[in-house]
Amino acid sequence: MKKCFTFLLTTLLCLIFIGQLQSQEISVFQFRHVPDDKVSEFIYRETNYWAKVAEKAIEKGNLQTWALMQKVGGYDIPNSSNFLFINTMKDINANMGDMWDPSALFPDVPEDQISTWDMGTVTTQAFVRTNPMIMATSANPAEDFNYIKINFWKSSAPADFVSIEQEHWAPFIKAEMEKSGVSQVAWGNAVIINPRGPNVPANSMSFDVYPTLGDLLTPTWSEGAVFPTEGLDLLSEITESRTEVIYRIVKVVTGNN
Repeated sequence: MKKCFTFLLTTLLCLIFIGQLQSQEISVFQFRHVPDDKVSEFIYRETNYWAKVAEKAIEKGNLQTWALMQKVGGYDIPNSSNFLFINTMKDINANMGDMWDPSALFPDVPEDQISTWDMGTVTTQAFVRTNPMIMATSANPAEDFNYIKINFWKSSAPADFVSIEQEHWAPFIKAEMEKSGVSQVAWGNAVIINPRGPNVPANSMSFDVYPTLGDLLTPTWSEGAVFPTEGLDLLSEITESRTEVIYRIVKVVTGNN
């Protein structure tokens, strides 16, 4: 059981996806690969057991958010992650102790029916500093936040990249989301604090949230939308690469649940 708890302690989503983050929170993004024949059981255990453990930790003030995302499609599928945990702790330096012990909530359920540690492999883990979410005023996160495209950016100056996005893209996308016919419902971005280095494929991220997969794949803009070309040109000058990955938002637990 200790190994199971250790894994879950490291899966520290921040509610980037439903607009509840405070400014500059540090979260842990953990990517996992789960074989196809274990996916259904993995999701069942995470949503029926560990989500409730996370909810109790949030009630006690030890955790801020917990979330699980499932990749939609992708490349090199057998060898890449297909799930993403994103969590935000109340205090990244705190000793969480037995916060992830499920025995108090499920005393009659054997450990081997709860654990998900042996059902997959951790492929990557990153510490991330997130910015507040921008969302459409009319959006209902519980109903509208179902799919998310994560843009993994590699740039020569990640802090500048995120700052330029905040200055130029954020007000543009906010204004767009308030207009009729625009399919996107939320946007956010973040700097990857660690890992860093020449072989790490990204050093910042941005997040585009949509109600349906169709909306995400074929996004719509307002008629006559004027894009912030100055800001986009500045971003282009320092951009080295970009990778897009689509996820289905499986479960999010927050203090508002």
